[in-house]
Amino acid sequence: MNIINDTISVVINGDWNRYFLSPDWLAKNIFDKQQIEAEMAFNGIGTILRFNCDDVSVTPSMSQMTFICRKNSDEAIKKLEHRVSNFMKNAPSPLITTYGYNISFEERDSSNINATFDKIPDSINLIKHGAIIQSCTLHRTIELNEKTLEYVLYSNKSDTNFSFNWNIIFNKSNDQFEVIQDKIVNLKKECIEFLENCYGQKYKEENGDN
Repeated sequence: MNIINDTISVVINGDWNRYFLSPDWLAKNIFDKQQIEAEMAFNGIGTILRFNCDDVSVTPSMSQMTFICRKNSDEAIKKLEHRVSNFMKNAPSPLITTYGYNISFEERDSSNINATFDKIPDSINLIKHGAIIQSCTLHRTIELNEKTLEYVLYSNKSDTNFSFNWNIIFNKSNDQFEVIQDKIVNLKKECIEFLENCYGQKYKEENGDN
């Protein structure tokens, strides 16, 4: 099992001034730089403007800021945390409504997961009825370590994907600017522990991941 590239992300929802979307503001207030790289990227629907620097990319819009970690190491994730913290500190915080963390894993051998799914009563009945199950999706919302977590497990004959999402309502009265530090690194570790304990998965470090 390994982390799918470009799936470690933070999405911030709210409403802010168009000025905060300018390359100069993003460079100085998020990346602590004078200039940053800009590129046009395809998101599956159309092209978007994305800014890249130090293993982190930012896709800005008037109602949403998407931060993506381009590497899966703890060192790169800490850079992501710092950039998100910079935005929360330097943008007008009353206009931030919610934010969420995302991370997805992939297991290229889905035999163990599919064997588990085949033991579910409705799967047994489908197989008895002559059906061949091509894929299966499990979507759950749970409370884990005092946080609300949504996770989706998708498995077919060749591989299995595990996707995790945490959504947090922004509370201006709490010091959430500092709380985000180490948060995503710890969530990565919690996800790995969750998949190892609940699904028997083993995390494989790739490309210098920690």
